[in-house]
Parts: sequence; structure tokens; C-alpha cells
Amino acid sequence: MKKITALFLSVLLMLSFSACNDGGSSSTASKEESKASSATESASSAAESASSVAETNSGSDGPYKIGLSMNALDEFQTEWLGYFEGYLKAQGHEVTVLNAESKVDKQLADVESLIQMDLDVICIKSVDQDGVVPCFEACEAAGVPSIDIDMGANTDIPAHLLSDQREFGVLIGEYANEWLEKNPDKTIEAGYLIGIDVPSVIGRRDGWIETMDEAGNKDKYNLLAEKVCNWSATEAMAVVEDWMQAYPDMNWIVAMSDEMAIAAVNVVEAAGRSGEVVICGVDGSPNAQEHIKAGTMTGTSFIPRKQLAETAGEYVIKICGGDTSYFGTDVDIGAGLYAFLTKDNIDSELAKYE
Repeated sequence: MKKITALFLSVLLMLSFSACNDGGSSSTASKEESKASSATESASSAAESASSVAETNSGSDGPYKIGLSMNALDEFQTEWLGYFEGYLKAQGHEVTVLNAESKVDKQLADVESLIQMDLDVICIKSVDQDGVVPCFEACEAAGVPSIDIDMGANTDIPAHLLSDQREFGVLIGEYANEWLEKNPDKTIEAGYLIGIDVPSVIGRRDGWIETMDEAGNKDKYNLLAEKVCNWSATEAMAVVEDWMQAYPDMNWIVAMSDEMAIAAVNVVEAAGRSGEVVICGVDGSPNAQEHIKAGTMTGTSFIPRKQLAETAGEYVIKICGGDTSYFGTDVDIGAGLYAFLTKDNIDSELAKYE
């Protein structure tokens, strides 16, 4: 496998940091210039990545050395990682994991470290769709095949193994439309808890809103407030405590994750409003499942992390083995797997994944 020299990589990453941190019009111009360049060269980039895999791993059955840069390790990501690592290690492959802690600059540094480890492939769960692009460029320059998992980086260099983030919001929107149909005398007065405000996950909110709009319910809901909570239950609790005081009519709270939704459950219960506020999350975590069964949380967009993690692992092994057909393409590894869990259907839905 080709290796980049330490000096070259350092220069590349310094330029990447500079591009991420420049402000004002120069930053906008640089980003637009980068996008234009990416669009022009995408075909050759994908071809070069595919060629690198074929040259490096042709005829190899492993074991493979796999690097993974995680965007964060909240409850969901930690569980996903356990399944992903377990699947690959059970087949004799080695997995090295670094956690970017939701920081673009740390993810760049983590990928730099992974590049130095003589790996067969580097998988990246992006902190930010644009900010992560230099990571994939560094992998390409070093001759290390890279895979974009889940978040959809804005580059055609790697293979993209994606989950449709918008679909998680669509499921909540469909439930909202049903709720409005059953409660024609009510409107949705909502607060929305954002994990981080980046394109890779903001589709969770947009899918919810657009699904209500498309059903003709645009005048039947009000988004009273929304707040970035950095995927933190502690931050979400503080936000919802403020909302309970500022918005006494709030009757819906939607969160980008179950951890934040459960934080809202705790605050609503403490405020004596349990049962009055619809609370929805995303993930389908075991903790959320218990709250849904107990009736303290309304529902969640269930992401079958075991199936998604193992499916991603299957593609990683194929790519390590020299299959170049996925480079420059988007593979929806979660199509048809998602469901909105409520107290009425949770047992029957979960039974499908046993």
C-alpha cells in the first residue's frame, strides 16, 4: 500500500484546518471552489480509489486491518460500534477505532493517525459532511481506500454506505399527521431538540416538518422553539426546563436522539405534565423502548443498529477483498428497515428483528 510521508500529510492537514477555520467571504469562496473542483474530478477520484483497492487487495482473503473514525460515542453509536466490531472481529479481522467527539478538527487528526497504521481501509462516520472532505482527500493521497458510513460526506472519493437521515423524521411526521387527524380540535405546539446543526443529521428535523407540510397540515403546527444540545441529555434537560416555563402550551417535544427525548421525559414528569406532552425520539434504544412500553415516551424512529452495523461490515469486507463496484456510489444499507415504535406496535415491530 502506498504511504504518504509525514511532511506531506502534515502540510495537507494544515491546509485542511485552515480551510475549516477561515471566516467571511474567503471561506465561502474556498468552499464553492472546492465543490466545483470536486464535481469536475469526481469520476477520476472514484476510479483511482477503486484502482487502489484492486491493486492492494486483489486475491486477498484477509485477515484485514480496518480503521474506523467515529463521529461520536453516544448511546446509539456505542451500541452500533459494538455490533460492527463484533461482526468483523468474529471473522478474524482487526479493527482500530478512534472517537472524534463531534469535533471536525479532532476527526482530521484521528484520520491522520489512522493513515499511519498501514490499514487496508479507513471507515469514517463524519462529524460534518463538508468538514470531513479533507479526511477522504488525505486517505486518497495516501493510497488508503476509504468508506463513508452513514452520514453522506460531500465527496465522490469513497464508497458511501448510507442511512437515510430524513426518513427518521418522515416517520415522526407520519405519526404527527395521524395524531392531528385523531385530534382535529388541537394543534401541535412543538419544541425540537437538535443534536448538532449539520447537514448530515438535520434531515431528521426537515423530514418531520416537510411530511406535515406535504399532508396539508402546515397551519396545524407551530415550532415554538428549537435548540442545539450537542447530543447531551444534560443540555436537553436544561433546555426543556426552560421551555416548560416559557411555553405552557407546548404539547409536543421532538428530539434527534432518544437520549435527549428521555431527558425531556424526565423534565415533563417533574413538571407534573406526564401524559400531556407527546415526546418522540430517534434510535429505538433499549432505554427508550422501556419508556415507550411504560407510556412515558410516545414513540421513536427505530434504527436497527445490529442489522445496519453488520450490513456495513459485509460491505467493508467486500471492499477490502477488492470489490471496486461500490466506489463513487451511494448504497442505502437501511432501506426498508426503519419503523416508528409506539406502545401499540413495539412488540410486533421488534419481533421482526429477532
